[in-house]
Amino acid sequence: MREIVATGGKPADTLLIYPPTGLYRRDHRCQNRVNDQTVRVVTPPIDLAYMASFLREAGIESAVEDYPAQGRGIEELFKDIAGPLKFLVMKSTSSSLKDDAAICRRAKELNRELKVILFAAPTPAESPAAEMASVFDGVIHEEWQLPALIENLSSGSENAPKQIDFRDYPLPARDLLKNELYRLPVSDEAMTVIQSARGCVHQCIFCPAPFLYKGAVQQRPVESVAEELHQCVEDFHIPFILFDADTFTLNRDWVMNLCDAITAQGLYFSWGANSRVDTVDSEMLARMKKAGCRVLGFGVESGDESMLEKMKKDTDIPRIKRAFNNCAEAGILSHAFFTIGLPWENRETLQKTLALARELNPDLFDVNIVLPLPGSRYEAMAKSEGLFEGGLNGAGYSDSPVRSRHLSHDELVAARKRMLLKLYFRPAYILRTFKKHARSPGRFLRLIVYGFRRVAGLV
Repeated sequence: MREIVATGGKPADTLLIYPPTGLYRRDHRCQNRVNDQTVRVVTPPIDLAYMASFLREAGIESAVEDYPAQGRGIEELFKDIAGPLKFLVMKSTSSSLKDDAAICRRAKELNRELKVILFAAPTPAESPAAEMASVFDGVIHEEWQLPALIENLSSGSENAPKQIDFRDYPLPARDLLKNELYRLPVSDEAMTVIQSARGCVHQCIFCPAPFLYKGAVQQRPVESVAEELHQCVEDFHIPFILFDADTFTLNRDWVMNLCDAITAQGLYFSWGANSRVDTVDSEMLARMKKAGCRVLGFGVESGDESMLEKMKKDTDIPRIKRAFNNCAEAGILSHAFFTIGLPWENRETLQKTLALARELNPDLFDVNIVLPLPGSRYEAMAKSEGLFEGGLNGAGYSDSPVRSRHLSHDELVAARKRMLLKLYFRPAYILRTFKKHARSPGRFLRLIVYGFRRVAGLV
């Protein structure tokens, strides 16, 4: 038995966890396996830290355990819950829910007094599957819902929680995280995540965001984000920040004001974010670079105009090219994400995507097979057309259990590997990448090791 403690060594009666079922991005929108990505960044469980802040405000002591990131397994979790623990709150994903539930079922057998709460993205059904109902004593979809649920389970009451807008959240309880675990793989810098906004106005069919947020965007005030930045850099000595938002650059004025606030603070750190090609321009990118922006990710998705139209991406090839050219001119690294396997995908559209990827020539590439996430329009389409070739359990972007109308699951898996190998094995690309890292012997060595591991995984 291992006693779970909260801040100041106080015993915790609530344990918030990422369960030991693998390294996943466990946010509501991107529920992908870390090992499926080119840059295998393990991000801290900021959503759990938000829940811990709400519990702290309610006078409830909690602790946070990220079992996969800590290299701790199932048996260690069982030792942790054997003590005087009252509540276990678990964040799950669509691909890991079955395995996560099995762990929780066993945990309740070992600790009969334990109440288990599932924290998961809302789905059209709004509840876990029937076979999960006996495992979980409650389900939440937003962090602010947790204190009221714990109070209800403790007292037998049914009080409805007061809804809290994301813009009014307290800062996450980073003091409960093992911040030293989360590092960039090549530079080995400590990193963390700051959530700057939630929600998206776009209607991409493969994304659950339209269902999750109904087109609304909750953008945090610049002052709140700047305060959190100061805390991360000054109090926790973290030199790299990943801004987490569905589209960081959606509000141009907000981005420019944040960049000015960062510059005015005089803090030394660098950062990255995700963007859309139709939301950036030369002036914005220059301001972002001055404020420390190192890398931007763009969802390019396809090199075929008809595919972009059918997936409701609401962009086009000329705007894609312009955004990547502007990034290169500003000195900001670019990361291109492509999505393959939608119903209309065929060998010709794949070839157009590969050709565009070569022409854009970004610093990083990722090719993902579309995952039928609950709540997305694509999931409903895949079901109605019989495009599933397996279940979601254990699935990821490298082996999503789907086919297109023209290509089998195995053909999509092979195409993804082939595209990535062709993109990363270009002599000019290899030489350019090594030149960027050659001045730092440690980073150069880590790049070689990291690259060989990535290639071995693909082959």
